[in-house]
Amino acid sequence: MKDTRSAIKSFEFAKALLKKPCHLLRKDGFRGFQRLGLAVSGGVDSMALAALCVRMNQKWEHINTHLRIDPELRLKLRFTAFIVDHGLRSGSEEEARQVKSNLAKIGIYDSRILKLSWKDHEGDPSELPNLESLARKYRYQALGRACRDHDIDTLLLGHHADDQVETVMMRLVKGHRGKGLGGIKPSSVIPECEGIYGVHESGQAIELVASRLTMQGSSELPIKIESGGVHIYRPLLDFPKEKLISTCKSHGAEWVTDATNADPTLTSRNAIRYMYEKPNKLPRALSATRILALARHFQKAERRREEAVVELLAKVKLMNFDTRRGTLRVVFPPIPDDQVERQTIAAMVLRRVVLWVTPHPIVDLLSLIGTAVKTIFPSPAREAMSGSSEERPKPFNAAGVFFYPLPTPEPSSATESSTSAPPITWFLSREPHRQFGRDLEPHMVRGFSELPNIKTAVYWKSIESRWFLYDNRWWLNIKNGMSGGRLMVRNFRPDDSPQLKEGLDYAELSLLNKALRTVNGDDRWRAGLPIVVWRPRGRQEDQVVGLPTLDIRKPGFAYVSWSCTYKKVDFADLGLEAVKVDSKSLESGFYPSQKVIHISRGAGEAPPISYHPTDRKPTEEREPQLPRVRWINTD
Repeated sequence: MKDTRSAIKSFEFAKALLKKPCHLLRKDGFRGFQRLGLAVSGGVDSMALAALCVRMNQKWEHINTHLRIDPELRLKLRFTAFIVDHGLRSGSEEEARQVKSNLAKIGIYDSRILKLSWKDHEGDPSELPNLESLARKYRYQALGRACRDHDIDTLLLGHHADDQVETVMMRLVKGHRGKGLGGIKPSSVIPECEGIYGVHESGQAIELVASRLTMQGSSELPIKIESGGVHIYRPLLDFPKEKLISTCKSHGAEWVTDATNADPTLTSRNAIRYMYEKPNKLPRALSATRILALARHFQKAERRREEAVVELLAKVKLMNFDTRRGTLRVVFPPIPDDQVERQTIAAMVLRRVVLWVTPHPIVDLLSLIGTAVKTIFPSPAREAMSGSSEERPKPFNAAGVFFYPLPTPEPSSATESSTSAPPITWFLSREPHRQFGRDLEPHMVRGFSELPNIKTAVYWKSIESRWFLYDNRWWLNIKNGMSGGRLMVRNFRPDDSPQLKEGLDYAELSLLNKALRTVNGDDRWRAGLPIVVWRPRGRQEDQVVGLPTLDIRKPGFAYVSWSCTYKKVDFADLGLEAVKVDSKSLESGFYPSQKVIHISRGAGEAPPISYHPTDRKPTEEREPQLPRVRWINTD
């Protein structure tokens, strides 16, 4: 724990703010972090954070002599403070205005008050049994939306070392082990905001440029992949609360105290906080210093695992990634028997790949340790002893993903047949639904005729507000210009295929058959495709409109249009990196005004992915046009 006798110096804060893993000022060829958001409750921690941000800007030249930071980056740092009024007690509005005034006194003039809405809950919300978790959820969602609306993708929080101690202690009490005892992470995706477009890992689409990876067995024109979203950073985690109090006093920052935080009977965190107010009465093993040392120990162990995972991921061969069908072809490297924590490392490698296609937002390692790890990463020693290395593995499901081993080509010569067996190529797709598409709730798409006080032109142009995340894989924005029924998005079913083919000409039918072709006779991957259907009022039968991710739409539905993107995936997970590419090197006429980013593995053998970022807001929608079928190449 750092010295508690003095205020935090500007260069100390800048070093904490800019160090890994925050990368706040990284130059990645996309957006810079021109404006940072501050979550300010008015307490001593968030007011110290605000004061340090102001002071850092004032002392940038002095800071640069210590840290040798590019002086031009100072111009990119501007701050907007967000004050959340939970509205749970009388006087909360006045308290929020007082915090806003306190911020102005120290130089934060751009601050916004966010009032939480409890309209979905009857009665007094303060009496809800899950009030604490609900308040956290609504608070983060309000902060996330505010960041998005102000074009901010970085939010700073004031968690400090004392919070870290309390968190680790709470997890010890609850029986947590391993990674959880590493405590609060210094950076993460903003929580509680899954499915909110522009907040949760979305809002800045990347368009894949044609490459071998996207052309072999995939769509000619892959749909865009999402990036962006709001990230949170906690630069004060290494500083104790006493040092934050000294910082506020040093900078003349006033703070408010929440009396409920001092009641040890109110929450378990309050009880632990009360314990540490009298540290001399605690066993030495539970001292704040020992607890922080324990957290650092588990953080270090996790970093070692991550290093091993990154080394193995660089050897994964990504053969094909089809963003339209949501499928992946991949070859996994063998993992030697002497690999430390072999099962855990193997499961971590598998999880990073699985996250590209699974509908699950979180993948538990335990769901992969077992059948998945044993099948994908068989032990070389056990195979040699049992002689089972020649057996073809069977398809299986794990973590929401269907793993299908593709047939291995026959050796073309005696020389090839005498060598070791070639590695297996795995086809990964969404796990088939229990009843082939009937266990996922349909998503209803409201038409402009159903929305009160909205003009047609406004409906067709209001884009961002109606993006929704379907099956945790595709972001869809579907516009419904029809009336007299319900437009829905659900999963593809076997009986949809005949109706989908009705009305298509020979060329369109040929393209559809290619798009829906089986994988070695197996068609289970189709169950994961979203399909748009129309149900006229008073009828029970669905009329198929089209497949949005394949851009296939039937005749007769010109007043239904859509846009779709694939969820955010981390190219770095597979050792891929972004480098700038001269746009003139692209085929003439492609993306003339865009900055092009080329994704490659560097010295590796895997083919490259190329992409370029597009604007956060989609271009203006055109009026509904006749249906068309985009060329789909799935050979």
